Amino acid sequence: MFSLFYGLWKYIFTKTEFHVLILGIDKAGKTTLLEKLKSVYSNVEGLPPDRIVPTVGLNIGRIEVSNSKLVFWDLGGQPGLRSIWEKYYEEAHAVVFVIDAACPSRFEDSKTALGKKGSSE
Repeated sequence: MFSLFYGLWKYIFTKTEFHVLILGIDKAGKTTLLEKLKSVYSNVEGLPPDRIVPTVGLNIGRIEVSNSKLVFWDLGGQPGLRSIWEKYYEEAHAVVFVIDAACPSRFEDSKTALGKKGSSE
């Protein structure tokens, strides 16, 4: 009988967790996007843009929306860090690829990085 109530309790109150990768070349605005998402969708105040530094490795953000938990993995975009991106693909449910529209001179770099990401799957 306990397992029936436990199962019902878990079904009603447990939130499904989804992992979302935030990728893009360096200085594209990945961490800024993550901090804005945190400040809009959670009770956590995101960092102001002037306090955001380049990501070396990984930043993690958590947001609860409806019956779901979203865990964002913001990975560094410097050329030397892009090789670690593929280590996260298998566990990711979604990928957000960020491109800085205000910097057209870097579109080709973004296209190349996105192409390498797509070809490694």
